[in-house]
Amino acid sequence: MHVLDAVNTRYGKSTMQMASKGFSKKHEMRREYITKRATTRWSDIPVIKC
Repeated sequence: MHVLDAVNTRYGKSTMQMASKGFSKKHEMRREYITKRATTRWSDIPVIKC
């Protein structure tokens, strides 16, 4: 608990929390720009030559 308090004092409130407290999803992936078709074909994967 002393370490937890020290880290939160140094880096800001709620930087570290107890896992038993649970988690809330603050960040989510923006999905409007993902491709409709993931790399399902070998021809869709770019080839890099050096």
